Amino acid sequence: MKDVSSFVNEVLFLEMRIFNEFLQKHGMQPSKANRLFENNGLWKFIEDNYDVLQMNGDEYVLDDVEYILRKKGVLA
Repeated sequence: MKDVSSFVNEVLFLEMRIFNEFLQKHGMQPSKANRLFENNGLWKFIEDNYDVLQMNGDEYVLDDVEYILRKKGVLA
């Protein structure tokens, strides 16, 4: 069984990788992208679904993030 700090570190590492991939793909300023993630529940989505998401590649997770933003009408 993982300890809590190890689990938190793993979740944060996934969030950091996805956020960086998003920044590179969309050429967005970090502060703007962070607001998008925060205002659209993406940080919570990644945290709540970590167990499933971590089994997929980062590209798959990024696709999910972009899908959510498109469905909400905030990403073209």
